[in-house]
Amino acid sequence: MGRIKKVGGRIIATVLSLAMFAGLAAVLPIRAEAANKPPAANGNVLQRIEQLRNTFDGGYFTVPGQSCSLASGHSAGWTDSAGKYYAGIAYSSCSNCKLSNIMNNMGYSMPSGMIDAWTCVSFARFAFWYIFGLPYNATGGYSSGAPTGCTKLLDINQAVPGDLVVFTTNGTSGHQGIFLSKGSGNNINIFDCNGGAVTTVSEVKYNRSREFKGGFIIHANNYDTINGSTTTPTLPTTSANIANGKYTIAGLTSGKVLTPTYNVASGNNVFIYPVNYEENGVPVIDKQWELTRLSDNTYKVISVYRNQALDVAGAGTEDGVNVQVANWTDNAAQHWYIVDCGNGWYKFVAKHSGKVLDVANDGTSDFTNIQQVTDTSSNAQRFKLVSVPSPTPGAFTVSVSNPSSLTDDKPVTFTWTISSGAQRYDVFFDGA
Repeated sequence: MGRIKKVGGRIIATVLSLAMFAGLAAVLPIRAEAANKPPAANGNVLQRIEQLRNTFDGGYFTVPGQSCSLASGHSAGWTDSAGKYYAGIAYSSCSNCKLSNIMNNMGYSMPSGMIDAWTCVSFARFAFWYIFGLPYNATGGYSSGAPTGCTKLLDINQAVPGDLVVFTTNGTSGHQGIFLSKGSGNNINIFDCNGGAVTTVSEVKYNRSREFKGGFIIHANNYDTINGSTTTPTLPTTSANIANGKYTIAGLTSGKVLTPTYNVASGNNVFIYPVNYEENGVPVIDKQWELTRLSDNTYKVISVYRNQALDVAGAGTEDGVNVQVANWTDNAAQHWYIVDCGNGWYKFVAKHSGKVLDVANDGTSDFTNIQQVTDTSSNAQRFKLVSVPSPTPGAFTVSVSNPSSLTDDKPVTFTWTISSGAQRYDVFFDGA
């Protein structure tokens, strides 16, 4: 039947008793309420996020535990995806989704310095405080500083689970949520409230996909302390004996290969995508990675197309940090132990963190993101290396159809024997 909340428990119990007395076969929806206080925060960042999820996901972050559009008519300033505007009680006049009221209803005192908020901002600030113990005390958009004990980041590729994401429009702060992971394209997955339809104002949803067009990220400076990442990582002693050269890197589950963003202007992200080939059977250049063994027995892994290194964004050490391509700087976040896992599969271990290369959620869809996480020996962390054949150099005789009838501006047909592994031919006229 679900959980019966402490607040309002007598009313719910009475309704159930009347329903049973009347012989009604009714199923009453029991949803998480703000009064359903989460347990004392404990464990690492992901465990604390899970505690919030178990408490609030699918419910409403409000005092009465129901949608503000139903409880108070609160929907002022709301514009849906079709551009329709909804009017109602101004959110700043709504007591049901006001952070201080919600926290008081749960039995918390408003943390010193915490700036009050409503709807999505109230949940984001509460969740961030719950995870890291840091009250959000900064206002404004891009021009403001970070809250005390935090760092403001502008690159979404640097976000890690637990960070507070502020979506902005023209430099003005808008929707907020807790970062979970990167999605496809510009989408990110967040834990938020008030991100759905107007009839579900302040509904809490875990793993909601939302496009990130602009904004910033608030990162807690005590992240490693909370996450237990202060110890020196345990690293492999060496790498497998892999010959220097060009390879494709394919995930075990999907068979798709690591691919950098093709258009440099679109960013530096790395994702999985089906391998495609030139006519001669050689993988196209953006699917190729050049491996070079270094003196510390790690490998640098360079995108042949981008001429940039496989890199852990910001040299982050936490689970979920994005993997990208970046200019080679020889830092430890670009050094990879490649460890033989048997049966032709390998894992890539980042030297700076001890975390492994991972296909997010063991996904198989095109553009599924690549990240670093703790090694769990899952299929999402296993990759196959396939050597790219080298072109065979040499000169080849080119035959021209009807050479005696050649005139300017007329089509010319060339034929020649294809060289094994060749990807490009340069044809020159020798003047004969």
